[in-house]
Amino acid sequence: MKRIYIIGPSGSGKTTLAKKLSKKLGIPSYDLDDIFWIKKPVKKRRESLLKPRLKKLIKKKKWIIEGVFSSWVRDAVKKSDLIIWVDLSSKVLSWRLFTRYFKKKFRKEEMGSFNDTLKLIKYSRLYGKKQSHLYKFHKKLVSEVKNKVVNIKNNKQLNMFLQSLK
Repeated sequence: MKRIYIIGPSGSGKTTLAKKLSKKLGIPSYDLDDIFWIKKPVKKRRESLLKPRLKKLIKKKKWIIEGVFSSWVRDAVKKSDLIIWVDLSSKVLSWRLFTRYFKKKFRKEEMGSFNDTLKLIKYSRLYGKKQSHLYKFHKKLVSEVKNKVVNIKNNKQLNMFLQSLK
């Protein structure tokens, strides 16, 4: 495994997982937010700039890419050796987003408003209930590359997966 792509909704732990895998496997990790946002979370890049930036990244020999985005990431998925789909319950997603907001607020880190967090929670609940367009896109995406997908539905599965890596 030299190229790993991690998908899932906001709050699923993609960034944390990417960092753990990066440390364990010695492969650099990249957050698609850094491609999508000029100034997170308020100023987006023009869509015409997204694919070229991603294309440059996936030309590298080794990478771990994580991100929640849909339409412009297909090339990364196709080039990956492994796709990890973090597909947690809506309750877990909501709790993680809620606590993330307050942790960032307490540490005085840059973050969106509480209303932005509530919107993410609402959307993650749809994802967790398998009703959002992003969930449907992820399901279609992994169906196209079944032989290289690991589906993580809870912490137990996540820990077992991490322990299986040497």
